[in-house]
Amino acid sequence: MTASTVLQNDLAKRVFRSFLWVAGARYVGQVLSWAVTIVIARILSPRDYGLMGMATLFYSFLIMFAEMGFGAAVIQKKDLTEGQLRSASWFLIASSLLLYLLSFLLAPLLALFFQEPQLVALIRVLALNFIIVAVYSVPYNLLARKLQFDRISKAEFIANLCGSAATLALAMNGFEFWSLVAGFFVINTVKAALVLYYQKWVPRFRLVLAEIREILGFGSKITGAHFLWYFYSNSDFLIAGRMLGKVALGAYSLAFQIASLPLDKIVSLVNQIAFPAYAEIQSDRASMQRYFLKTIRILSFIVFPVFTGLFLVAEDLVMLFLTAKWSAIIFPLKALLVVSILRTLSVLSPPVVNALNRPGISLFNTLLCAVVMPVSFLIGVRFGINGLAAAWLIAYPLVFTVMTWNSLRVIEVTPGEYARQIAPTALICLVMVAVVTAAQKHLLADSAALPRMTLTCLTGVAVFSVFSLLLNRPVMAEMISLVRRKGA
Repeated sequence: MTASTVLQNDLAKRVFRSFLWVAGARYVGQVLSWAVTIVIARILSPRDYGLMGMATLFYSFLIMFAEMGFGAAVIQKKDLTEGQLRSASWFLIASSLLLYLLSFLLAPLLALFFQEPQLVALIRVLALNFIIVAVYSVPYNLLARKLQFDRISKAEFIANLCGSAATLALAMNGFEFWSLVAGFFVINTVKAALVLYYQKWVPRFRLVLAEIREILGFGSKITGAHFLWYFYSNSDFLIAGRMLGKVALGAYSLAFQIASLPLDKIVSLVNQIAFPAYAEIQSDRASMQRYFLKTIRILSFIVFPVFTGLFLVAEDLVMLFLTAKWSAIIFPLKALLVVSILRTLSVLSPPVVNALNRPGISLFNTLLCAVVMPVSFLIGVRFGINGLAAAWLIAYPLVFTVMTWNSLRVIEVTPGEYARQIAPTALICLVMVAVVTAAQKHLLADSAALPRMTLTCLTGVAVFSVFSLLLNRPVMAEMISLVRRKGA
């Protein structure tokens, strides 16, 4: 066995061990998140979600500059010195203090823009998270660089559990939108404490800008891509908040949150591990291509049926668990679930591209979205939140095609190779939709919501399993092989 093979096997074991840790934590966290989200949505109103949505628009924008792309640089650059890490950490802390001051001063203007006076205090409290995130940013990415995702997973799971408990407790005691703010604050505070405990890296003061010039160069392109991503991915919320009001924004925000839960919880864990793994083998292009295609193949097998199943039970899910007051989100939720399939695939390419030190490609792809998507939302908003969801459904497949083409050229994978990874699973999901829809229409039409949703889920699982055995057996074998490697 060659040294290269030994290193690849060791990397594969570490990646798989990391995946098991993160997947386990995310799976349990996903169940808890769904449960808490449903309970909180029954307590709070669309107005509460709308106010929080307006505040997080501003917060999400500034948090990109708080991180400055340094996290990606810490992972991608292999020869960073202790001095550079210390300078980077204190640079982020200094930047976060300036961002908090900026937030404090701009809060009244944001409140005036949205015509919501309560936003002033909300934004000023929410912005305290800038400082907390800056404190744990470098230690967190040092853990990721070493693929120590068991520790990261523990920190994130405990933090999310504490945040969910705080949000629920405050919501039940009448704190309205402040319960959402408090939960967000608790998550970051607990996460910071645990990351610092696991990494045990507290930098002595050092701030030499010359030492971090290279990091800033790499990070600036990452930040540029994040800035454009923020602009296009939040422009629908901005437009809805300004033109439709807080109630419509609250409904749209919840639909988007539910549709994005599998994307955030499942796909993000892959990218969380993929980038440091790709960075470690960035000089071995063949291995990167092989791992990339395998990731596409396996993740589509896991995620596609999840989104498809949610699409099929969306109406019953809303009416049964969220009640009729949220009925307006049914169409947006179903449309956004369809789009989330493409969003899943789109986030798998940047880790490879960035690991190859080509962040400019991600920057260009995001610029394309930042031009096309807001224009689509401005057209769609004329038809309310349904129009916004339809804009995603119509415009995003077009930009997805161009973005994927650009990324595949850098990775040196042909569109045909890429399509072959997802085609069998996509076909099976279409069969699942046809069979389940027919069953809902002809056999389950008169059933109550809970039995209908239960039978829909069972039918979908049965159809997907049977047709996977018939049409997609190699991927199922890969999945079984991955599971068996757990003990290796």
